[in-house]
Amino acid sequence: MKKTYQKPLLLKKGALSLQAAIADKGSPDFSDIRLKTNVSRIGTTVFGLPHYRFSYLGSDEMFTGVMAQDVLDVMPEAVSRDATGFYRVNYGKLGIEMQRAA
Repeated sequence: MKKTYQKPLLLKKGALSLQAAIADKGSPDFSDIRLKTNVSRIGTTVFGLPHYRFSYLGSDEMFTGVMAQDVLDVMPEAVSRDATGFYRVNYGKLGIEMQRAA
């Protein structure tokens, strides 16, 4: 019996994950670069991490903070993955805060 083609679950989950993560983007620890746009570097943090100004996909509101992918190289214990598969940063471990940009 020939099997019918089914989309891989991971790809289907990935699309749903992005939508879920964007819907929850108000969470101050979502720091995955895949969820951000309009990214520009504005400085460097105490740990030598690039500090950025950015907005989340689907929003014009600007924030300042770090990218989880950068933090992974310097302090991986400050980064986790949530159920949607996107990275979150524990800013408390970095001694900084993600903030809304003025």
